[in-house]
Amino acid sequence: MRAAIVPTLALPLLLAHCGAKGDLIIGELQPVMAGNPSVMPGAGTGATDATGAVAGSDQGGVGGGGGSVSEGGTTGGDMPIATAGAGGDASCTDGEEPPTGSLIHRYSFDATGATVVDSVGAANGTLVNGAMLDGSGVLTLPGEHINPPAPDEYADLPDGLISKLNEVTIIAWTTWRSGGSGYERIFDFGISDIGAGQGNSGKSYVAMMPLTGFANGSGLGAEIAAPGLATQSLGSPEKMGDRPAMVALTLRSGVDVALFLDSKLLIQSPTALKLSDIKDVNDFVGESQWSKDHAYQGTYTEFRIYDSALNACQLHTLLVNGPDAP
Repeated sequence: MRAAIVPTLALPLLLAHCGAKGDLIIGELQPVMAGNPSVMPGAGTGATDATGAVAGSDQGGVGGGGGSVSEGGTTGGDMPIATAGAGGDASCTDGEEPPTGSLIHRYSFDATGATVVDSVGAANGTLVNGAMLDGSGVLTLPGEHINPPAPDEYADLPDGLISKLNEVTIIAWTTWRSGGSGYERIFDFGISDIGAGQGNSGKSYVAMMPLTGFANGSGLGAEIAAPGLATQSLGSPEKMGDRPAMVALTLRSGVDVALFLDSKLLIQSPTALKLSDIKDVNDFVGESQWSKDHAYQGTYTEFRIYDSALNACQLHTLLVNGPDAP
């Protein structure tokens, strides 16, 4: 990694990852909020102005991570919405359910072989490069193959699962194995610079990662990007290693995007991005649009897509019911 000598400026600086392992750029950031959703932030969430191309940093113990900023993109650009939602919050009504019919795709990994069955929407996916189901209800992905090197193992879901929607909630019940690399993808729906298939960089995408280098938290994070729009990075300090978790991302087109862990709202921000801006021809579970990002190392017991932006109370009901409940 190249060392950078930077002068002291009045505004804070960030050494930021930009598309390749070890590449750094410098950008100006507004103050950030991370981690405690009950604290009112004073300013933006890892935001830059429209001229900066910034997306997180190599700080916070990120090892060997790849990139997460499309060319010409910026991070943030919007002020976060301060919210205080958590699983079991007294403001929740017990048993508040997602809207009827809002669950449109459900993958439970109960089969055997290389087919990932969608029990709700019949949009079956395929396991790639040797990954297999063994009938246990768990999808296991080994992460990066080092000795000997081999292609990444992941699940490839059908095209167009989210781009036709106005709002979405994507949920995974997953355990990420500690010792993995930064910017591994829990999921990454979008398109790379080569179109179908993993490319050198991501062109547009909605993605979630268990470990990042984002300025507003280097733990569980998410990122959304599309050409002509500011890339938004949502970070948190939540550590994901070796713990079962229910993670969720909600997006309301042109309104807001939010990141949840075990139904607790970690961070929420306005967004100009619409789901129709995402050309999701690569709907990956466990793989990135970026070729230099490492493959996901962990397990999944359930993966769902709702065509509604669920709130913390609805997510809490799903958490209590567990991944095996319909």
